[in-house]
Amino acid sequence: KIPEEYKYYPLRRNRNYNKDVLKINDKLIDEIKKGAIYGCAWNLAIKRSLFLSNNLFFEIGYVSEDLEWYVRLLLAINKITIIDLIVNGYRRRKSSISNTVNIKTIKHLNHHYGNIESHLKKAPSEKRNIIKVYLGEQIANYCIALSTLNSNNFEKYFSSSHKKYLKYCKRRRSRIIYNSVLILGLPMTLKLLRIMNNQE
Repeated sequence: KIPEEYKYYPLRRNRNYNKDVLKINDKLIDEIKKGAIYGCAWNLAIKRSLFLSNNLFFEIGYVSEDLEWYVRLLLAINKITIIDLIVNGYRRRKSSISNTVNIKTIKHLNHHYGNIESHLKKAPSEKRNIIKVYLGEQIANYCIALSTLNSNNFEKYFSSSHKKYLKYCKRRRSRIIYNSVLILGLPMTLKLLRIMNNQE
């Protein structure tokens, strides 16, 4: 059941909402650091014309397909408006695909990261830093996903490329993961993440 406070968020035309209009450059990194920017499609409103003219369709047959899609969106736009208002509620069931991590998920994530790296190489210089930070944050989340797998063969799914982009992450939790991988190595970091996950 949806709690009452999550049911309706009417946007009123005559109300001035707190909003920031940001260019897609290094200033957007601060918003990532604050957790205001996610690589998701569900928390965005995009003009249909922009969607169609830039071929912003999702890749079929993959989970977490909005991770790579979000980078294509960043490359297609010059500014983004962040509204300081909750306008929807996102529910995740325990059985949700968003809560399911298996080898297929890991392979799909790696596929997306490879595509993001390709986009990065072609990106204009003013957008490269933001994409590196975004990718670094995604790799930190990837480490958390890896920690839930019942496998000891983690190195197979974590390459030098992952580590290279992990260093660009900015959020506190992500920096802790990066430093842990750097100092303790991946296997010990994943063990610590698993312990922390079990305590939550």
